[in-house]
Amino acid sequence: MSDAGLLCVSPSFAPETTPTGIRAGKLVARLAEHRDVTVLTETREARSHDRVRICSVAARRPIRLLAALRRARLSKLLELLVWPDESIFWVLPA
Repeated sequence: MSDAGLLCVSPSFAPETTPTGIRAGKLVARLAEHRDVTVLTETREARSHDRVRICSVAARRPIRLLAALRRARLSKLLELLVWPDESIFWVLPA
């Protein structure tokens, strides 16, 4: 096995209690036992370990547009456009 570090890309990470955050946290904890791991996440207060480096990247959500669509009762259109969830706005900045 080489000594190269690993990169984990996850919009949510521990201490968030989303299923994705919990799974990513457990996976990185196991991987960090043998390798250096860099985590790219949206979570601001992400937990770090000895061999884990956390890089936090903020999403660029069109907050005003999303709020206007919700106020106009176009939530169904919003569900069709923003699939699977609002984490899609994190992909480009990451």
